[in-house]
Amino acid sequence: MALNQLPASLQVLVQNGTLDRVIQEALKPKLGFRSIAERVPFSAGIGETIIKTRDGLRPIRTDPIANAGPDDLNSGMTASNGNVEQYRLTINRYGDLAKTELTMDSVAISSTFLKNARNMALQSEASVDALARNALFSAYGAANTEVKTTLGAAGDTITVLNVAGFEAGQAVKVGDTVYTVLTVTPTSGTEGTIKFATSVSVANGTAGRPVVGETAGLILRPGNKASASALVATDFLSASAILAAKAKMEANAVPGPYVMFVHPEAMPGLYADPLFQAFHNGSNGSDEWKDGEIERALGVRFVKTNMAIKNGSVYRSILVGQDTLVEGVYTNNAYANQDEYRGAHYITFENGVAQIVRAPLDVLGGWISQAWTYIGGFAAPVDALATSANIPTANGRALKRAIILEHS
Repeated sequence: MALNQLPASLQVLVQNGTLDRVIQEALKPKLGFRSIAERVPFSAGIGETIIKTRDGLRPIRTDPIANAGPDDLNSGMTASNGNVEQYRLTINRYGDLAKTELTMDSVAISSTFLKNARNMALQSEASVDALARNALFSAYGAANTEVKTTLGAAGDTITVLNVAGFEAGQAVKVGDTVYTVLTVTPTSGTEGTIKFATSVSVANGTAGRPVVGETAGLILRPGNKASASALVATDFLSASAILAAKAKMEANAVPGPYVMFVHPEAMPGLYADPLFQAFHNGSNGSDEWKDGEIERALGVRFVKTNMAIKNGSVYRSILVGQDTLVEGVYTNNAYANQDEYRGAHYITFENGVAQIVRAPLDVLGGWISQAWTYIGGFAAPVDALATSANIPTANGRALKRAIILEHS
């Protein structure tokens, strides 16, 4: 952009690097949900979905190789095809816009300009982190809900609190019995009905009974309670729950480091847990304990985040391992290829987000536009082929790299 199209007070902020510095300081990397994502190139267009593939594990072989004759080029072995895992990845464009009026004095213009730049940088960081969080919880919380309305009599259709993740042909456990889904019908918000191939008993179709897809992600609750509605005010986050979640991930051979994202209000309950306190006996003189800033314990790094999810009185903490999320990085040089068409624009990039300044284009030349935009998307890859055939202690869930812990 030709800087002379900006007021002199703003030209200085661009030329001396003040604008870039304000944006960079606001976008300093933080340990948020986005930080756990593996970045992969995305060569398709905005709004398109592609199928990504990554290698899976081969089954364990314990049989000896058969004797082979001189003409056997495979030396008694039979070639096997390696397993591959596939997942869908979609990218879209996100962003927001602010405007600065030029009818103010130069000091006020500069102050407002930098304030907008800082706030928009913070907004962009929080927005992208929310995209990562939503992708994570949408995947690991899908196909895991409870019955909303008790059946008056045995029937093939139940009403549930959330139909996300359920689909035709899926095996779903309702209460104590496994049924096969025929149709899923959203009704209001997240609620909806699920119709099964066989009749659901009243005992299984009672309000509050769990409705869980057989390959859905795992959700743990205090006392092994079956649903979120069964939680009571004293069902706090505990060391035993964290250790149980970590053990299940280790049984699935999910590599660390393990990170737990926790709502700040949920930590006092953990601090009050006798088992957690026992792990820290003798450390109550440490700065971390005195300041209430326990960052690592039980083999887990704790991250208190304002982006954590709370539904009513129920907190949803989540423990994640390595490669839990994938971030699609747009590779089509979305801006570099448009240099000659930019006109009166100034663009700076930080952590995959573009911060844009546009000189006045209105008839009176009275408004400068400031915007940010992010082109990308997130997905949670599955490990459906990581089974007991190649990991003897693995379970049959498709999503293994994170576990949600619901608590009060």
